[in-house]
Amino acid sequence: MKHARKLKLFFFILGLAILIYLVKKIGAGHVMDQIYKMGWRLPLILLFPAGMQQALFVYGWKFAFSGKSSPFQNLFQIHLLGEAFNYIIPGGQMGGEPLKALSLRKDLGGVQALGSVIAARTIKTISLAFFVMAGMLLTINNEHFSLEFKRGVMSAITLFFLLCVFLLLAQHRGLFGPMMRFVERRLFAIPARHKEKIVHFDDLDLGLREFYSSRKFKFFLSLIFFTIGWMVGFLEIYLILLFLGVEKATLSVALIIEVLSLIINTALFFIPGGVGTQEGGKIFIFNLLSIDPATGLALGLVRRLRELTWVAFGLLVFACRPAPGEKSTYGTTPH
Repeated sequence: MKHARKLKLFFFILGLAILIYLVKKIGAGHVMDQIYKMGWRLPLILLFPAGMQQALFVYGWKFAFSGKSSPFQNLFQIHLLGEAFNYIIPGGQMGGEPLKALSLRKDLGGVQALGSVIAARTIKTISLAFFVMAGMLLTINNEHFSLEFKRGVMSAITLFFLLCVFLLLAQHRGLFGPMMRFVERRLFAIPARHKEKIVHFDDLDLGLREFYSSRKFKFFLSLIFFTIGWMVGFLEIYLILLFLGVEKATLSVALIIEVLSLIINTALFFIPGGVGTQEGGKIFIFNLLSIDPATGLALGLVRRLRELTWVAFGLLVFACRPAPGEKSTYGTTPH
């Protein structure tokens, strides 16, 4: 655990060093001139597309419940605080997921709450693979992509998609109960007072299997909402390009930037907060597309500011809500 913390700190410092180097190389003044072009439209970008995307992701989560759900307002608040901790806690965007389940436990029960979080995360990941693969297929003939680049990217996307399918099939067959028994048999003995919790993991497997087998309509609705949510991301890129005055601001270019950004961010998930990698990735992509790299860095910083804005909203929700594990005032809604 101590080594893991040191490794995370190392990657954070490395990412920060990359960011400082990039700003210094391109010129802070040049980058700020690019951002100033947005003027009054900057607050619009910080709030509007991201707010729509968050709402779509919450609807995707709402349809991932096998039984009774929770009202949209409650899920939206829990989603915001969970995503804020996903951003803050180094863990591949997973650090806030247990907090989401814990915040729903008193209203829905631990198994139902955790099952919905796992199903939603799985479907969201599958929708990401669909979106990235579709985006690359639509833009694969771009003149800036070499044949080796196309093959490498499509191979990586295909592998990622197959891993998503494997995860889905594993959950359908039962993943968590057998995994806990494997841990007990091969790694270390589970204390007697905790052994009854393995039964809860079997219940979790049953709930997930029931959802994937009997709630196919809800599964596809969830997949659709998550996929549309990812699409909002490339529309956000398009608006930023327009507001920055980029001549090549087209939907096709915006889609390329968003798809490649998602690939880079996913591949470098171990960098806490994506510090440096998001901005460096944008510069790489803009160089690839023969666009001013300062504009790429400006876009990366605008997105960073947008992320921090919504992290602040999530932390505000965390401060104002009852403590995780306490019953909320919203109750439940029927499935």
